[in-house]
Amino acid sequence: MFLKKINKSKKILFNKNGFTLIEILITMSIIAFLSATMFQIISVAETNQGLIMARDKLKSSIRLAQSYALSVPQGATQRVVCGYGLHVDGTSVVKLYYLYNNAFGTNPDACNTSSDLDYGGSALLSKVDETAIDLGPDYLVTGPEIFLKTPYGEVYSNNIKLTGSSVGTLTIKKGSRTMNVDINGSGQVSF
Repeated sequence: MFLKKINKSKKILFNKNGFTLIEILITMSIIAFLSATMFQIISVAETNQGLIMARDKLKSSIRLAQSYALSVPQGATQRVVCGYGLHVDGTSVVKLYYLYNNAFGTNPDACNTSSDLDYGGSALLSKVDETAIDLGPDYLVTGPEIFLKTPYGEVYSNNIKLTGSSVGTLTIKKGSRTMNVDINGSGQVSF
């Protein structure tokens, strides 16, 4: 009788339901795989959201330059504003600037030379840095010089007036992902 009780207690101890080592390892590897996948999805979504925000900031900068170019009064004064531009130099900063003809009395046509309408400026025009717009430390902005001439807001890309279907394209890059912002000759901004 005593031996029967011992055998019965041994069966109870060894017949417990539980998990084997293999089952635990498989479960842990599935959890690790799902976690890695979710981190990747979250990272891509975060990058896309950041690019969208940077794109909207760049679009706002273009719109600001357009507003300035269309609202500057033109007159026979000593300081005539030629227009507003956006300068990108391959960093995360976009510079909003304007050019003006400081010698209108002696050279009234200085703003009409398209080769002078850029950030580098010329001897005929003076440049004023208006604002630096920083898209963030992880972003790079590349593309042509965009300039909007007063008083009608004509669009120039690298000193060439945009007409018809031609566009100036600014590219925002974060990591391996990119997003383009286009502006055409009529000033329409698209993505």
